Amino acid sequence: MKVTEHPLYRRWTWMRQSVYNPNAPEYPKQGARGVCIDPAFDNFWQFAGIVETELGPCPGPGYKLARRDIHGNWTIKNMAWSTSLEVGARLDETIRVRYKGKTRHLKEWARALGYNYHTIVERYHRGWSTRDMLTIPTLNTGERRVKRA
Repeated sequence: MKVTEHPLYRRWTWMRQSVYNPNAPEYPKQGARGVCIDPAFDNFWQFAGIVETELGPCPGPGYKLARRDIHGNWTIKNMAWSTSLEVGARLDETIRVRYKGKTRHLKEWARALGYNYHTIVERYHRGWSTRDMLTIPTLNTGERRVKRA
């Protein structure tokens, strides 16, 4: 198998770009903040071997290799197979709201209530109360007509 065809190759190159390339979109959140990569990961095949041995194969579609602690380094002890929802919940900029005794981030609320995530985010940024944001049904034609003080 060519290195570029390996399922982990894209993640490995993305990880390295995010830490070492100041022009990469994720560099300000990783390399510029001092995030480092374990030297054992310098060689792709060694990286792939460590991941496959320690974490096993990817559990399925929708999972990616991510850091458990987003402020930590890229080491095998700080890595796990995670869904986008799990990764999003760990981000600093994730918006969490409390409603009916439960605190969840907006993506979790959207999923639990069957709403479009972007609808809830838009409501949040427009200053809707938590109750209104999570209980008023969406309109088929968009929400531009619904105004909140």
